[in-house]
Amino acid sequence: MLERRHVQRNTGTVLTMFLIFLGAAILFMVLVRGFIDQGAEIVRQLNAGWASLEAWLLQFEVQTVHRLQEEGVFAED
Repeated sequence: MLERRHVQRNTGTVLTMFLIFLGAAILFMVLVRGFIDQGAEIVRQLNAGWASLEAWLLQFEVQTVHRLQEEGVFAED
């Protein structure tokens, strides 16, 4: 298709790779920006999920590392 527009293969390859790299870089920047903007909410949700999981596991008398550290079984580094 590019040959019809008198663009050499080498130039077309370089241009295509550049556009792919540019698109990947923009996507990465959008993802990083989203994580930064939503960081506090992500941490809140992770903490709430962990507390919920821990409460659920306590029904079965499963000891989590956090609980074992509170009981002095594991020493914190």
